[in-house]
Amino acid sequence: MRPTSPVPMSLLLAGTLAALLIPGQPCLATEISALSQRITVDEAGTGLVEVEVTVIAPTPGRIVVPLGFGAAQELQVEGQPGFAVTLEKSGGRPCLAIITDHASPQGQTVKARYTLPGFYEWNGKKRSDFGNRTLEYRFVNSQALPIAAFTAEVLLPPAFLVNSVEASIPELNETTPVAPFRVVRIGDRTGVRIRASKLGLGDTCMVQFRFKRGAKPVALLFVGLAAAALYLFAFRDLVWGQPNGREAAPGGGMAQAG
Repeated sequence: MRPTSPVPMSLLLAGTLAALLIPGQPCLATEISALSQRITVDEAGTGLVEVEVTVIAPTPGRIVVPLGFGAAQELQVEGQPGFAVTLEKSGGRPCLAIITDHASPQGQTVKARYTLPGFYEWNGKKRSDFGNRTLEYRFVNSQALPIAAFTAEVLLPPAFLVNSVEASIPELNETTPVAPFRVVRIGDRTGVRIRASKLGLGDTCMVQFRFKRGAKPVALLFVGLAAAALYLFAFRDLVWGQPNGREAAPGGGMAQAG
């Protein structure tokens, strides 16, 4: 049997380095670790969208973040040093393009806001029974980068209240340990929050809910006080009793208390 040739030390070192580095490569992949949107709707149907995105970039480069809407305007950015953020179109849809000149393996967060005219068409939406309206929010990841964690909030004008959530993606079913959506109140506005995770290319997050115009709590308080005052005035004899210690006698007469 021919003796086995010894392996050169340089090859052993190269193999050891490869074994140490290659398994860690997936952790260094460029990704969107978190993306959140808050859409505040006004009475005209315009949405003010506040975006917060955290990206992990092991090397400098360009990262495209989908917005999910087709008419984004008036972009304002609060960027980190080394980040250039612009509003661009990718596949015909607006996106945030984040250009980094340094690596961010631990993640960097960028905050931006923009307006969305015609987010909800009040005149174009028919009201159903009892004055209810329906609003559907839908986000599609149109980019190849996965989104590890996604959150969206839709806040209604102060005069409106959420009645019910009709449908959602992810769905709420018997296998869901925690509901993917919840009704929220932020300041004087109510709305719906939806969460999703691991959104790949083409994946969708959606929530559809019903809402209607509701009375303000302060107005209800004054209505209640006015009703109580009217009741006390109309039935003051029963509430405080008859004057001079007299009571109503059977038959409508007055009886002297003994």
